Amino acid sequence: MGINDILYKLNEINFDDTIKVFVPSLNRIAPFKPLSLQQQKEILKAGISSEFFNILEFNAAFNQIIEQNSLEKNIYRLSDRSVIAIAFRNKFTAQPLELDGSKIDLKQFENKQINFDEDAFGEFHLEEGPLKITSQSPLLSLDQAITKIQLTKIKNTANLDLTNIIGEMYVFEILKYIKSVQIRDITQDLNLLSIEDRLKIIEQLPASIITKLNNLITEKFKKPEDDYLTINDIKLTLDARLFV
Repeated sequence: MGINDILYKLNEINFDDTIKVFVPSLNRIAPFKPLSLQQQKEILKAGISSEFFNILEFNAAFNQIIEQNSLEKNIYRLSDRSVIAIAFRNKFTAQPLELDGSKIDLKQFENKQINFDEDAFGEFHLEEGPLKITSQSPLLSLDQAITKIQLTKIKNTANLDLTNIIGEMYVFEILKYIKSVQIRDITQDLNLLSIEDRLKIIEQLPASIITKLNNLITEKFKKPEDDYLTINDIKLTLDARLFV
């Protein structure tokens, strides 16, 4: 038996041994292949990076794993990543997670779901004077594109300034959620623009409407996800430590 035969059989095993995850944006269970050693290695590489962007590197690595391991051609959203990551971790090991001196049994997540509102994945709108913003939970593919740009910008910066990095991350995070901008009778679909051109538009929007949008994003998506990731009053962070 040659190496190609072995690789084929290993792939068969991965397809047989699936992870079934209830995906919030699909509102149903979707099957995934479990992590391979190669994929675990890519995740762990993110854990030894600079504190400024190790979470970004984890996100980029795990976004790619979701795409590679999904056994269906689904369109996933950013809000799905937490439940998929926890399901992968529980398939990877049954050992408690050691975090800040505590041991957390992640099997507690097996019957836990994120409590998003029923309309969380539809469009929502904000208006201020002649300005109207249409927003929606971002696709995982858009999150991946933006994350890669963020990583490149940070890696190419000789002297990392934490203040500038936080500012950049805030703008990019808001950008993910905005689908279109309308001013009176002119509407611009941001999906038709490059990330760079989207940034030019977003940075010129009034800070007041962005604050309102950020509050809505927190209420609709961030708080339910934080509640989901909190066990025994400890909030988990999605990073490489899950897969050590």
